[in-house]
Amino acid sequence: MLNITKMLNIGSYNNLIVQREVSFGFYLNPKEDEVLLPSKYVPKGGLKPGDTIRLLKMSIRDLKCPFGI
Repeated sequence: MLNITKMLNIGSYNNLIVQREVSFGFYLNPKEDEVLLPSKYVPKGGLKPGDTIRLLKMSIRDLKCPFGI
């Protein structure tokens, strides 16, 4: 089983677990560290709850788009 970091590391890659799917994307990680991955950024192969995805977390001030993923 993967060891998921409790806090997201800004500026680093983070392994996140897909928790649930909604009409506009996926929620990753448990509720206390929840992250929204908008549908626009879902890999072509798709995702399902329980999958792990590696993402780069950026700070808000580094963003050129509203989602930063």
